[in-house]
Amino acid sequence: MADPFQYPVFFECGALTAEQRKKVETYFSIQRKSGGGDCGCVTPQTTELYKVSFREAKAQQRVLQKSEHVLEIAGQPLVLKVRSNFEPQSPSDTSPLNTDQSQKPDPATSSQQQKSSPSSGPSASDTKYELQRDPLLLRFLNECPKMKDEVEKMLASISCSAQLQREDGTVLVRHLVQPGSAGQLSDWKTEVDKIFEGYLCHYETDPYKMKALLQSIRSEEAADEVKVYSLVGAVVLVGKCAEVNRRLADLDVSQGKRQGSLSSEAQTIVRRLGEAKLRLLLKDIKCGVDKGFPEVKVTPGEAGQLRLSGSVEEILKVDQMISDKENLVLEKVVSNKSPHFLTYLRENYGAPGVLGNSVGLDEGVEVEIRDTELHFFSLSADKLEGSADKIEKHFSDIKVDIPDCSFITPELREKLVSKANEMNAREFRVKFVVGSDTTVSLFGHAEEVEQLKDVISQFVLDQVSIRGKITLPFPELLQDLPDLLQLHNIDFAGVIFHPVLSSAKPTVELEGPSSKVNEVKSKLNSFLDSLVQKKVIIKLPGAVRYFDSISGQQSMLQVARSHKSLIHLEEQLHTHRQDLGVAKYRLQDGLEVHVCEGDITKQCADALVNAANKCLDHGGGVAAALSKAGGPQVQKECKDIIKSKGKLTVGEVVVTTGGNLKCKKLLHAVGPKAGKSGGRLLLEQTVKNVLDLAESLKLGSIAMPCISSGQFGVPVAVCSEAIVNAVSEFGNQEGRSLRKIILMDVKGDVVKAMQSACDRSFRRAGESREAELGAAGGDPGSAVHVEIVQGNIETQQVDALVSPMLGHDPLLPALETVCRL
Repeated sequence: MADPFQYPVFFECGALTAEQRKKVETYFSIQRKSGGGDCGCVTPQTTELYKVSFREAKAQQRVLQKSEHVLEIAGQPLVLKVRSNFEPQSPSDTSPLNTDQSQKPDPATSSQQQKSSPSSGPSASDTKYELQRDPLLLRFLNECPKMKDEVEKMLASISCSAQLQREDGTVLVRHLVQPGSAGQLSDWKTEVDKIFEGYLCHYETDPYKMKALLQSIRSEEAADEVKVYSLVGAVVLVGKCAEVNRRLADLDVSQGKRQGSLSSEAQTIVRRLGEAKLRLLLKDIKCGVDKGFPEVKVTPGEAGQLRLSGSVEEILKVDQMISDKENLVLEKVVSNKSPHFLTYLRENYGAPGVLGNSVGLDEGVEVEIRDTELHFFSLSADKLEGSADKIEKHFSDIKVDIPDCSFITPELREKLVSKANEMNAREFRVKFVVGSDTTVSLFGHAEEVEQLKDVISQFVLDQVSIRGKITLPFPELLQDLPDLLQLHNIDFAGVIFHPVLSSAKPTVELEGPSSKVNEVKSKLNSFLDSLVQKKVIIKLPGAVRYFDSISGQQSMLQVARSHKSLIHLEEQLHTHRQDLGVAKYRLQDGLEVHVCEGDITKQCADALVNAANKCLDHGGGVAAALSKAGGPQVQKECKDIIKSKGKLTVGEVVVTTGGNLKCKKLLHAVGPKAGKSGGRLLLEQTVKNVLDLAESLKLGSIAMPCISSGQFGVPVAVCSEAIVNAVSEFGNQEGRSLRKIILMDVKGDVVKAMQSACDRSFRRAGESREAELGAAGGDPGSAVHVEIVQGNIETQQVDALVSPMLGHDPLLPALETVCRL
């Protein structure tokens, strides 16, 4: 790789040490001082000749503009004679710009003065001259009109004008060449140098002098001849050389007087050692002060401070003595502790010596509790070694993560609070903090922390999800077991019941935390053994109609609750037909499909289906009827759904509670409107989504209207076929919890269309359909069964026989004989 420093400058001086060469290198790297810039190392060429190379040619030319450079090393000026070649230059090659050496530079300020440098070696015909000055000097000239006018007048006297560029400290001087004056080219440039060398930038870094300079400038109204600029870590005094030197001399005098007065006056300073170090060294410090510096008063202050009062000279000696003693103190830091634990220690063991006494620290060991660390101090390495181990033995600080948990449950928090209160009854022994995630921080005495950890471990074990099966005495309990448990106030919160349809015997599977599942199983074993089932036959006309009405169902519910039992009206073939009005179909694995004519708002089922629109505003049709019958709760939940999700899409199904309806859930399904492409397929998908949602909710029965056939305008035949196809496909699935699907509508033509679709679909599928009862001529709303039998009436086994009469004589002789018997 090529050397980046390609522009060398050679200089002669006496033999330089390595430290001196480093300072010379630093000098040449600072453009403000030497005119140079980025450069390499200073390398010796001979015993008195050295080389330094620059990255840029301009930096090389600016350095060569001066034949000699002067810098201060160890209080003595060092003169560097520079040239561009290894061999000495001939007189004709010497730079025409001469620096006046009649006066030696002031050591205090020479390193801050800037040297002039042309941008390149100009010929005798050049009329431009470029100087590099401190940017603060150019700022000073621009801010002081008086000084700027003075410089302009001096330049004009030698036919020159100047352009100041404050950003990089460049001064561009133009000279108006008079005819016949070309031979005096070097003279006017020398004069330009002298003009600018009459101004000085002094950098002061002593804190006291910096403060004094800033105060002196603020106190003077007229400061045109000198200005002070504040930089980071320094103050710069800029102005005419004479004025700057005068002010520096005055400053030295005032500082000398100040130091003399301070040395004789009584002063008080505050020395901070830290609480632990102060307790460890205070006795020794007082003894040393009493013996060697009796005039100094030592007073302990707050927060580990020590106040020293006396003369400055004596205080400085005492401060040095304290530093020497402090250097003998050994320290050990423990940084792996949480802020919660350190706060706990500070609040309960923060008083001097309390923590050390509690854990049995050796005499001569002090501990300091800070915000993020524990610091141990001692004058003995052996005593310090085991100090941290004693803290670890007596106290514990751990963080426990709760697996498979999105937040810390109130149940766990309650257990921790109860256990912590029990252990802290006499003394504050342990504390816990619940994190923002699923972690719990435990800290305090080690034994108590371990006990709290055991509480969490046991809770986690209890929350592990398991499954357990239990056999039921009656198949009706597969769906009704939770309701029966609630009637008997048996708590099964956190446990889910899943009917096991593949089992030969009625069986449910319990899923939930292991502790809960085991608890519920234990309760169920004795509870199920105590259950009995009884069938009651009511031989009264109209009984089925009454018990299926709202008042009849309320009566059965009141009786069931008063006896903590469940009552179900058993479906009979003939009564069921007349109640539903049309037909019943049995599909695979016992799934029943009922088609009936009636009001869906009065239908009893686990779920009812609402033919909703995208906004769930239920403006008319079956949607308005269900919303009104469901009451305010249904309407409120619908508004909340739209507020959180926005408008629904075609085919989407959402669920709310049933409100005042005779169902557990109300499913709102958005069907397609008439004229929409692919409407039949969309409706099929909608019904599939309804059935899938009902299955996921573990529902046993569902009733749905002819979706999209009302206000959405889809032809009834299309709707019926789509709904029945979806039901048929659902019926082919195995392991369903849904056992009954009711298709119903208030319109007779719609019901007939759904019945026809069922006939075509289910007969093709090889399923059975029971006889229609409504076609037999019976009243669909009654419980009277009409049966046509061919035979002799006198042989019928009935409660009563009917005979046609002629006056008081029966027309059937055989019947008359039977009646006489």
